Amino acid sequence: MIRLARRRSSVPALLIACLLFSSPVVAELGGDPDRISRFTADIVVQENGDLLVTEEIDFLVTPGGRKRGIFRDFPTAYRTTWGLTERVGFELLEVTRDGSSEAYLLQPGLAGLRIRIGRESVFLDEGLHRYRIAYLTDRQLLFLDDVDELYWNVTGNDWGHPINRAEARIRLPGDAEHRDATAYTGYVEGAGEDFTLGRLPDGGLVFRTTRSLSPGEGLTVAVSWPKGFVTQPSAANHLRDVVQDNPGLLLALIGLIATFTYFYWQWRRIGRDPRKGLIIPLFAPPDDLSPAATGQIWSLPHGSFGRATAFTVALTNLAIKGWLTIEEGDNRFTIRKGARTAEGEDPETLPPGEAEVLEGLFPNGSGEVVIRPSYTPAVAEAVRRQAAVLRDDYGQAYFRANTGIWSAGAALAVLSGLGGLALQALPAGAPEFAILPPFLGVFAIMLLVAALVVGQEFLPSIRELLQGRRKRAGRALLGLLLIALLCLLPLLALALASHVFGWLLAAALVALLVSTGLFWHLLKAPTPKGREVLDRIAGYRLYLSVAEGDRMNQLTAAPEMTLETFERHLPYAMALGVEQEWTVRFQATASAASLAQAKRQPRWYRSSSFRDDRPNLAGVGSRLSGGLSRTLSTASSRPSKRSSGSRGGGSSGSGGGGGGGGSW
Repeated sequence: MIRLARRRSSVPALLIACLLFSSPVVAELGGDPDRISRFTADIVVQENGDLLVTEEIDFLVTPGGRKRGIFRDFPTAYRTTWGLTERVGFELLEVTRDGSSEAYLLQPGLAGLRIRIGRESVFLDEGLHRYRIAYLTDRQLLFLDDVDELYWNVTGNDWGHPINRAEARIRLPGDAEHRDATAYTGYVEGAGEDFTLGRLPDGGLVFRTTRSLSPGEGLTVAVSWPKGFVTQPSAANHLRDVVQDNPGLLLALIGLIATFTYFYWQWRRIGRDPRKGLIIPLFAPPDDLSPAATGQIWSLPHGSFGRATAFTVALTNLAIKGWLTIEEGDNRFTIRKGARTAEGEDPETLPPGEAEVLEGLFPNGSGEVVIRPSYTPAVAEAVRRQAAVLRDDYGQAYFRANTGIWSAGAALAVLSGLGGLALQALPAGAPEFAILPPFLGVFAIMLLVAALVVGQEFLPSIRELLQGRRKRAGRALLGLLLIALLCLLPLLALALASHVFGWLLAAALVALLVSTGLFWHLLKAPTPKGREVLDRIAGYRLYLSVAEGDRMNQLTAAPEMTLETFERHLPYAMALGVEQEWTVRFQATASAASLAQAKRQPRWYRSSSFRDDRPNLAGVGSRLSGGLSRTLSTASSRPSKRSSGSRGGGSSGSGGGGGGGGSW
């Protein structure tokens, strides 16, 4: 039985037909009576490994058929089992029709060449025309351990015309005798045996089909012979060819090494976090930090602290301290001046950010503002001013994102990836095909950046859902859905890159993306001052979030849980995302008198949802961080301007050669 090595596969014919050839052609897929009455290929294996191929194609033009000529597609780029691109040489020697030289146009593409034969202004006469195409090609043979092999797709499987009869004549170098010989007929991956094998007078082999080949069917032959008759390329030459055929992969790998080295060096230099201190429960926030400031600093390494959330926290803290009151109504919140504001107390004594909240809500002496789930310019301005103060006062002093340093590495990664795609898509003579892959890559990067932005916005909700807290499960699921949709097209583009350029280049692109994303997180680092404050906030958050109050009291001198204690720490719990845990702690450890007090409407918050049969105040934090925060988010968001043949067997279509053709 013949032992064959499956040849590397060529880039898909559909992609070649749709993307790679610049001139329009006529696809003959049915209904056209014109046909190829005979397709003969004479293949001479030379001692240096080149193939001298002469094809004779008898093309029958039927009455009424207006044809200028034929075209022949020849693949020159293949994909190896290792995901590398292998390009073979192709030198066109002669093109004739009916024994005379014929005009032709050689059109290069990403994965091969098209020989378009004929003139635009000249139509063929009815009847039979014999085309003869002679060319020289190299790097087509397979050098196995014990034999050399020719595995050749004679006709190709992409012809738009039926082929009445196909024939292949194989002549081996010197006096070499074939060891094994077989053929395959049918569609791609088919293993039909509709052929005969015979001898030529000069000792060569001849394969002939025994039936007509329909459009899409082809003839593939495989012949092996003992080693020593053909000069095998050296390992050095093979390595040179691999590098020359895969410049994009080489650039991507060099870029990957350079990108990772740069990121790692910068991380060692400035991105390593100061060592964490000992985290012990603390019963008060760090000195001089308001609830909003505490949440802002805590969010720097842990996730987004949304503007609406920060504003809600500030409103709650101001209300508890008597600067304003909050009244919840049907689909709206009314904010009124509190006793301290009405009495003219100076708001400049407030922590940074909270003074801006009061000034923004009550300009020109106004006494109240209604926040509805629709855009309100005054509310949006107040939210913006507070966010600016928090960013400026609690940014670089506590935490450094090192965005500029990361951006330089990200630019290096992007240039390496896009440059690799461009080089890999740049065959000789076809520079225009190098534009499309980088263009698609830029589009994919834009979608990934959008996914990152969406992820930052929804990260707190997603983290809560993963921790088993379902308070904002709907928002978290929406965020996951948006992220998945934004990542879908880049994943499809990556799959296409893997199919067209090989899995090695696709793996290098994935590694570049992973490195860039990983160091987006790793390069962020708190300052020494920020590390100290974060440790203290962590200890304070531990106190707020641990529900086993009795156990905490046994270990430490936790303050008595009273209604005043609950209210004082509630804005901080909201800022740190543990208001539910703080509420549970209050319900579990407060005295009966404090729980009874909690059933009454507080002086700073009014809502029709209060009832007398349960401690209603315990749910205030959830209602504020949920309902008020969502309403503020809508009120402060500007609306859109719009209204709404291996050794185990082979198959047809495998091997070198191949391609197809048609008429035009």
